[in-house]
Amino acid sequence: MRTTRVVTVAVTAVAMTGAALLGATSASADTVDYGPDRVIRPVPGFNSAAGLAARSDGTVYLADFRPGADAVWIFGPSADGVQRRTRTIAGAKAALGEVADVGVDAAGLVYVLSEDDRVSVFRRGAYGDVAPIRTFDTGEFSSHLAVSRDGKVAVAHDALGEVAVYAAGASAGATPAQLITGPRTGLGEGVTELAFTSTGALWVDADDVLRAFAAGATGDTPPLRSLTPVTGAAGGVSDVAVDAKNRLYVAQSYDGLGGSGTVVNVFPADARGEIRPIRSLEGSRSRLSTVETGAQIAVDGRGELAVTGYPRDDVLVFRTLFPGRPSVVRSVRVTGKASAKKRTVRWRKPADDGGRDVRSYKVVFRKGSKVLKRVTLKPGRRSYTVRKSALRRGKLTVTVRAKTAKGWSPKAVKKFRFGRGREDE
Repeated sequence: MRTTRVVTVAVTAVAMTGAALLGATSASADTVDYGPDRVIRPVPGFNSAAGLAARSDGTVYLADFRPGADAVWIFGPSADGVQRRTRTIAGAKAALGEVADVGVDAAGLVYVLSEDDRVSVFRRGAYGDVAPIRTFDTGEFSSHLAVSRDGKVAVAHDALGEVAVYAAGASAGATPAQLITGPRTGLGEGVTELAFTSTGALWVDADDVLRAFAAGATGDTPPLRSLTPVTGAAGGVSDVAVDAKNRLYVAQSYDGLGGSGTVVNVFPADARGEIRPIRSLEGSRSRLSTVETGAQIAVDGRGELAVTGYPRDDVLVFRTLFPGRPSVVRSVRVTGKASAKKRTVRWRKPADDGGRDVRSYKVVFRKGSKVLKRVTLKPGRRSYTVRKSALRRGKLTVTVRAKTAKGWSPKAVKKFRFGRGREDE
């Protein structure tokens, strides 16, 4: 089944090379070229990515197809660079078989689909040669899976043109709680990638048309809506994912005179019809040109996007494709006696930097509306000492703001007294 997927992508890319001359994405798309925040490099021995998943805390799970020695690699939320002590789920007890996909639920349970049409479920934190806590069969032609936050498991039966959904806690002998199949579904053969939304709705990719089915949908039921991505990408859809705001991420390949690679296009939660993405990630900084086919993507609860695929043997992690302004600087306080010759203002960095690192802090001292002192400090600073010559007696204020690539945080304001009088609290 994995072979079929890779060949299909490659053939589609070749057949549509002419269309690729338009470029990877439409010029009107909101295209960004962010560099990865982290590049996770497995130790030597990694072979081929069969699936990618991310837990809400940023832990990444990578299904590795290695004939006779398949494994799931586990990378912590801060993993970066070469991973010499990487944890894996592998071995005789794990009995993975040939892995086809991997998923994770909100409780941290890990679900591994094998090409012998079986799902193995491992406890949170499991690694090494450990046995699954339960398994269940998924029927013939099982090629991809998706796991909802509450542990429902959707499995694509690609050659049958259907999707089976198993209830949370499914174990040996389980039968599908839902079976989405029939002409009204619009699926047909070629059902591949799947992704649950936070409400339990299910996105299904079939022949590069994405259809959203209602939570609980079963039988020959039409989708809630269908989406045909309007992009310049020439290759087929290789993976889909959904973020915390239910935006749909679609990995697509391109191939043309300008080269080949992958672009990640993002569509709104209510996307339908033939529409352009609201955001596209591509370009030299992103390094996505080095992912030529079979891109796998995952989005964690923090909005981080993980990408891997052939021929890369590592995982690119982007903090977010939707950065915003940082939140307010925390815990601003002024230390020292009111009559001291120096006063020191201290603070803590914003709880949320908006997805981009703090570049600087601005500290401003005022008496009323008059600015007495203004300084810009490096991002590592958490305090500033001002001499009395820069201040005036009486009631003063100090404001502290953080700046990132997306702009300034709101002002954090602290009142204090300078000159004769009581000490500040």
